[in-house]
Amino acid sequence: MSTPKAKGIIPEDYEGYLGTCGGMMADDPLVEVIFEADLVIGLGFDPVESDKVWHKDVNLLSINGYSLAYNKFTPTRELLGPVAEIVSQLGSVEISTE
Repeated sequence: MSTPKAKGIIPEDYEGYLGTCGGMMADDPLVEVIFEADLVIGLGFDPVESDKVWHKDVNLLSINGYSLAYNKFTPTRELLGPVAEIVSQLGSVEISTE
């Protein structure tokens, strides 16, 4: 899914695309899917873009140019730096399933 500011970064016909989550009542089904995920990866996500606080209750890997840690909230993991560069590097990592 994307936020309104990131709309278009993922093609809307992409198989795994859930939609745009804009802080409206219609977002509830998207938030329900988020809670079912084992891991949520936030690419450049800023909680200020959402009126819901789902990010506090999920296993969140934040990939961002700055830390999302604030007050009592800290993402599960953070990768800090240029988002496109980090994602590119992750794409070349081999992951063992053993």
